[in-house]
Order: sequence, then C-alpha cells, then structure tokens
Amino acid sequence: MDKNKRYMIVVGIRGVILLAALSTFFLQLKNPEYKVFFYFSMVIFCLFSIISKSMRRDVIRDMKMEKGYKEILEGVFPEERDKYETFVKAIGFYNRNQSDKAIEILRKLELECSTPREYESIYTLWSICCSEKGLIDEAITYAEKALKINPTNATLLSNMGVFYGAKGRINDAIEIFKRAAEHDTKDPVAFHNASTFLLRAGRVEESIEYGLKALELAPNNEETMATLALAYKMQGDEEQFAKYYQMSKDHGYKSDDLDVKLSRM
Repeated sequence: MDKNKRYMIVVGIRGVILLAALSTFFLQLKNPEYKVFFYFSMVIFCLFSIISKSMRRDVIRDMKMEKGYKEILEGVFPEERDKYETFVKAIGFYNRNQSDKAIEILRKLELECSTPREYESIYTLWSICCSEKGLIDEAITYAEKALKINPTNATLLSNMGVFYGAKGRINDAIEIFKRAAEHDTKDPVAFHNASTFLLRAGRVEESIEYGLKALELAPNNEETMATLALAYKMQGDEEQFAKYYQMSKDHGYKSDDLDVKLSRM
C-alpha cells in the first residue's frame, strides 16, 4: 500500500475518532460517567492528528521529489508501487547527503530490475551518488552502464562530461558535452559545460559559440556570462569582454572570483 493510501486511511480514522469525541462530549454533559471516554477519545484524536501531520509532510515531500526527479523516475517500476517508493527513498537519502544509504538501496534494487529503463535510472542515480562521495571512477562506470542502455540521455551525458573533467580528461569531456548538446538542443547546461571546457582547452571561438547558445537558452545565467567574458578576454575583444564582465556582475556573479580567473590568464 502506497503512502497516499495510508495517509488517507489515517485521516479517515481521525475523522471517525473526532465524531466519537464529539458524541461523548455531549453525552458527558448529561452523564459525567462518559467524561473519561471523552478525554480518552480526545487523546487518541490528538495522537492520530500528529501521525497524519507527519505522514502529510512525507507525502508532500515525495510529491516534490517526484516532480524534481521526473526524468529519472519516469517508467520506473510502474506496476510495483513498493519498489517505486523504495527508489524514491534512495533519492531522498541522496538529497540528504546520505549517498551510502542510497547506494545500499540501489544495490538491492538492481536485482529487482526487469526493464532497460529501470536499469538506466538505477545506474544514473548510482553514478551521481558515487560522484558525491568522490568516487569518480565508480561514477564513470555506472554512467557508462546507463549510457549503453540510452546513449541519447542528454542529462546523463552532461554528468559523464563532469566526471571526465574531474579526472582531467578534458577532451573526452568536451566530446561528451557536445553530444549532450546535439541530443538536446534546448538544454542550456550542456551548452554551458561545453563552452567552459572548450575554454579550458584553449578553443576560444568554439567556447564563444557554445556560450552564446547557452545564454540564449538561459539568459540570466551569470556563470555563462562570466565564461563568455573570459573567452572574449582571451580573444582580445575588449568591448565584448567589458559587456559580459558587467553583465555577470549585474546578475550576481562574484567579481572577485572572475578577477582571480582573469589574473591567471
């Protein structure tokens, strides 16, 4: 039985207890012997109110989590609600920086997978958890497993690019980010990441090309503005550098961070 149904049952029981409490309240006005039943029913009602409030928080939290992780949850254990909720629980542990517990759940769920989509989602979250723990090699391993199942997953490709970057594999990261941008031309993160790593590789013109596209998709991204400022500085275009430098500051990018990067150029 899923959490929504359990919550509704508890709310229903609470309602019945409230009616009983009201009945005993009027009865005890006529017969004091019913007073003890009235107090008892009120205590039980308060207890169920506390339980239902806690369950309501869990239901709302899970609803928000399902919305935020819609892509990774879609098509996972559609006919097995208990396993689905277990996967959501693993996501919850990851969100609370308890990746060890999340991985423990994923290791068990892996044995329960029956479709490629389920394996893809399990391995995707597994790779992210490994990354959070600093286990980049393991993160790459599980991301590669997921990509074998779905080579066009733009989000997963972007994650893989970040993992490669963490290992210093800049050219591999660039190619992965480019693939991500090709598969999802509306994803500003893929274009921004490609722009950033192209700049690190000294491929300035390409960096500007991807940076401008990223900014077109996400006009308020101060990090993309800062990357463009650095790229134009490297290119020697002072006018465009000044433009994007100021834009990044106006949108909240720390000028000190940008100045440090500029001093290293």
